[in-house]
Amino acid sequence: MVMWALETKLVQSKGYGSPWLLDTMNSGGFLSPVRPKVSSTPNLGKYLGFPLRSNGRSTRDFDFVVEKVQAKLSSWKAKLLSPAGRVILVQSVTSTIPAYYMQNVALPIRVCSNLDKLNRDFLWGSTDERKKMHMVSWDKVCKPRDLGGLGLYSTKTRNLALLAKLNWRIMEDPNSLWAKTLIAKYCPNGIMNERLGTRRSGSSNWKGMKKGHEVFRKGLRWVVNNGQEISFWHDLWVGDTPLRSLVHGPLSSWEDSLRVCDVVEGVNMWNLSTLSLDIPTCIRESIKAISVCPNRPLADKRVWDSVGGEFKLGKAYSIACNKFSECSSLNPSSWIWKVRTSPRIMFFLWQCYHLSVPLAKHTLLPVTNFLNALVLILPPGFGNYSKVKNMISTPIKWVVPPLGWFKLNTDGLSLGNPGLAGGEGVIRNHVAIDLGILNLEIEMDSLVAVELVNSITTPNAFLSTIVTDCRSLMERFESCSLKHIFREANGYADLLAKTGCDQRPDFISFSNAPAYVLEALAFDVSSATRFCLISS
Repeated sequence: MVMWALETKLVQSKGYGSPWLLDTMNSGGFLSPVRPKVSSTPNLGKYLGFPLRSNGRSTRDFDFVVEKVQAKLSSWKAKLLSPAGRVILVQSVTSTIPAYYMQNVALPIRVCSNLDKLNRDFLWGSTDERKKMHMVSWDKVCKPRDLGGLGLYSTKTRNLALLAKLNWRIMEDPNSLWAKTLIAKYCPNGIMNERLGTRRSGSSNWKGMKKGHEVFRKGLRWVVNNGQEISFWHDLWVGDTPLRSLVHGPLSSWEDSLRVCDVVEGVNMWNLSTLSLDIPTCIRESIKAISVCPNRPLADKRVWDSVGGEFKLGKAYSIACNKFSECSSLNPSSWIWKVRTSPRIMFFLWQCYHLSVPLAKHTLLPVTNFLNALVLILPPGFGNYSKVKNMISTPIKWVVPPLGWFKLNTDGLSLGNPGLAGGEGVIRNHVAIDLGILNLEIEMDSLVAVELVNSITTPNAFLSTIVTDCRSLMERFESCSLKHIFREANGYADLLAKTGCDQRPDFISFSNAPAYVLEALAFDVSSATRFCLISS
């Protein structure tokens, strides 16, 4: 029974080692080699889907990825699906099978090219037996939809984007076991070390991380808190490029090494007069809008260059495609995907957009003119529609605060984005909160701002400083609440905000209500109400 169990285990396992085993000592005192009882093999199988090799991986070790995709994108499926259906299948297959292996290993170029060829042939219905013309180039197909593409991915470029995410994970979670191992072995000076790519040897994971490191660095920017770690000229912290690329002229060694905190005096008091080079006016205004305090305990932070500061694969993909500055198209095509029709017709409109519909030879010229007219005549907003919602007319009215409480109504306005912005606050019958107010009720008609301040965490890294300051100020009161109201009940504050952008001084305090808000003030204290349509 014991021998049977032992034999079963030997059959089910694989071993790799020397073809000779050392047996007992011979008469001369030396160990004599004997033949192994278990056959050796260079194939150690796979671990978590990756092939194991004793001497590193070769390019052929990833051929199984191509085979898996080829099994999913077989030619008979292309005959049964419309072009729109093929697009969906390519998206689902290429976003699941290869992505698992591309997230920590750089696939060989040959494998990436084969995967792209499979996707291209399947999209246009081309097979080895019957070749078909690819009506739109693969580079255009792989663009985002709003830039004229189908939103498909180029394999090599997406591989770089996923490897950039691997670098991001190490920066965000350096205390994890796998991150500690890679950092201790390959980059003891940190993931942001500029000499990271000088070391050539290493594991496949390390080599993959190196290939995605450039894309990772290009996608980072700084969030300013105290400004002590940010280079004023060479780091990306305001605008779309470092400030040094926007100015021309020499800088002294002292000025070249300036940090952000070195041009700040006090709280949010920027002293740009010490700079020898002129910064564009729009950038100056953007700098003045940044909240910074050199004595703030909150340190500066690197985040991803996205809306909320979290890693976005699409942004990394655009950087890897060298489309970092490309944000629009001369002929925007996003309207195609908003037309209320079937996906097949959307795909046809997309082909018309690229003038790539296969036509008979004798009808080529007139139909081409028709396609040109189609692209020009249909407006960008053609096909837009919204779901019909049930709206209920609800009375809205400003309400007096409870006894012992004071109410602060506030609002803001921006003249463009970016642009000049103004804000205001109104406390009825009082001029400031320094008069001993203990209980404060704050109302504003920006639901986004209310949810941001009231949330437990701060999802937007770029607004974390302002949100933290708001929460700190609210904690000074014994009781303080912040809630959302509709604009119809915030008319007084809305009028003040609209005139705030036209005021030259940075701050104005009114002891009495200005003349242009008296009508709104009288309405609030009257018994009249306004009605607002609210979705049920």
